[in-house]
Amino acid sequence: MIRSVNIHTNKTTTTNRFLFNVRVFSWLALMMSFNNLLLGGINFSLVFFVAFVFLTARRYNFLNLNELPQIFALFFAIGAVISVIDTNGNGDESLERALIVLPNFMYWSLMIIIFVNVLLPAGLISKYSLESLSKFIAIGVLLSLIFYEFKNVLNFPFIKYNTPNSYAFTLVCYSAIGVTYIRQKYGKTRMLIYVAIILLSMLFLERRAGFVLVFSSVFMALNFNNISLKTLYSFGFSILFVFIILQLSIVENFLYDASPRIHESIYESENIATQDQSYLTRLAMVEKGIIIFSENPLTGIGLSNFPTHYVAIPGNFEGSELVIRKDLSNKSGHNSYIALLAEGGLFIIVPFLLLIAFNLYHFVIDFKKRTNLESAFYWSFLAMVIHIYLISEIFNVFAWFLIAIVTTISVKYKRLDNIKYKV
Repeated sequence: MIRSVNIHTNKTTTTNRFLFNVRVFSWLALMMSFNNLLLGGINFSLVFFVAFVFLTARRYNFLNLNELPQIFALFFAIGAVISVIDTNGNGDESLERALIVLPNFMYWSLMIIIFVNVLLPAGLISKYSLESLSKFIAIGVLLSLIFYEFKNVLNFPFIKYNTPNSYAFTLVCYSAIGVTYIRQKYGKTRMLIYVAIILLSMLFLERRAGFVLVFSSVFMALNFNNISLKTLYSFGFSILFVFIILQLSIVENFLYDASPRIHESIYESENIATQDQSYLTRLAMVEKGIIIFSENPLTGIGLSNFPTHYVAIPGNFEGSELVIRKDLSNKSGHNSYIALLAEGGLFIIVPFLLLIAFNLYHFVIDFKKRTNLESAFYWSFLAMVIHIYLISEIFNVFAWFLIAIVTTISVKYKRLDNIKYKV
C-alpha cells in the first residue's frame, strides 16, 4: 500500500514539474515574440531563460555536445571570441564595441546547445508543449503589434520600442506560428481576423519584404503541410486569384494610398533596381561588406564594427550615383549574412551557414513527418532566413530562439530516423 502511494506521488510530482516547466518555457516564448520588456536595460526574456536553465540543469546534462548543430553553435561562439581577440589591431574603440556584444553571441550559441539537450528529454517539444508555446507566441505577436501601433499612447519606461525593421522582423519570425495555433484552436474566422490585422499593419508601415514574407509564411503554414496534387491546385488557384485581384483599379488605388512603396513594388517594379534608394543602399553595403571580407577573410573587422568601418565603395551597379554621393557611414549592413561575414569572417559565417543548412535539410526530408504546428515553426524559420538577407536583424535574441526551437525539432526527427534505421 505504501509503495502504491509512493508511485502515485512520484507520478504526480513528475507531472507537476513538467507542467511548470512548460509554463516557464511558454513565458520565455512570450518574451521572445513580445521582445519589448526591459529589466534594468536588459531584455526580460533573459530572466525566464535563466529560470528555465536553473529548473532543468539539475536533471539534464545541458552542456553536452552530442549533435552536429551543437558543434556548429560552439564553433560560432569560438569564432566570435577569435574575432574579438583580433579586433585589437583595429583600435581601442573597435575592441570596446566588440566586447560589448560578445556576451550576446555566447548567449545565442548556449541557447542552441541547451535546448537540444533539455527540450527533447523533458518532453518540451511534445504536442502539448508546442501548443502552449504557440499560444504564448500568438499573444506575443499581438502585443508587439499593439505596442508598436500605439507607441505614442502606451509610453512606459520599461518598454523598448522597436524600429520599423525590428518590428517587421518580429512578425516575420512568429506570425505563421501564431496564425496556425489560432486556426487550430479557434477556427477560420478568428484566424482571418488575426491575419488581416497583421498584414494591414505591415501594409500601412510600408514594410515590403515584411508584408510579402508574413503573407507567404502564413499561407504556406496553412496550406502546405503535405505536398499533394490538391495543394498544388490550391496554390495555382491562389496565385491566379491574387493576380486577378491586383488588376482591379480599386485595389491598385487602395495600395497606392495605403503604401506607395508596396504599390511601386507590384506595379512599377522596373523602377526599384535603378531608383529605389533603399534597394540601392543595400547594394552599396554589400559592396562594402565584400571589400571588408577580402581584406579580413578569417576573423573580419570585429563584432559590431561594420557601421563605423570606412571603405571606399566603388558603386559598380546601376543607379549607384543616387547613394554613393551620400554619407553612408554608420549605416548597418542591410544584410545579416554580409554583416556576419565582414565582422566575423569565415570563423563566424561558416558555422552559421552550416547551422542554417542543417535545418533546411531537415525541413525538406522530414516534411511529411511533422505536425502542422511543427511545420509552422519551419515556415517561420524559412521566412526569417530570407528576411535576414535584406536587413541586419540576426543580431537579436528572438531570432536565435526560433533557430534553437527549429534545430531541436530537426534533431528530434533525426534521432527518430536513426532509431528506425537501427531497428
